[in-house]
Amino acid sequence: NRNIKAVHASSTLKDKSHLYAAEGITDTFQDSAVFRWKKNNIPWVEGKIGDGIDEYLDIELNPYNKNMGVRLILVNGYVDPIRPYLFKQNNRVKTFLVETNTGYSKDLTFRDEVEFTFVDLPAGTTRIKLTIKDVYKGTKYDDTCLSAAYVKYIDLSER
Repeated sequence: NRNIKAVHASSTLKDKSHLYAAEGITDTFQDSAVFRWKKNNIPWVEGKIGDGIDEYLDIELNPYNKNMGVRLILVNGYVDPIRPYLFKQNNRVKTFLVETNTGYSKDLTFRDEVEFTFVDLPAGTTRIKLTIKDVYKGTKYDDTCLSAAYVKYIDLSER
């Protein structure tokens, strides 16, 4: 997503075969117009022992227009169309604390489903911090996952 300049994580899981880096959440779709899923997409997985409470992602945006709002689109959990069981086997975020450089601060609670979740943020947003505050427990793993983050700029006057 060209609107995201960089993503940094407080921790990252590395196992025998993968590094579940934060950058993976920005490279999920082949075509953003229809959100066509890429093969072999690797989600971000926090690397802290336990559920990952207080672990975070820091998303830095490419400035576009200071008068435009930001629509953050998230896909929660480990979402893999070929291995759908991974969604329930791993932890999913139940609640993120969403904070921006503009002073915006709000809890975002997800439903425990595979879906797109939209968050509209104020004009002037150039940094977004997502901190894990609560999770849905996985049936097999205690790793908390996020599959995708996408940013669009929106005209706040049309809302």
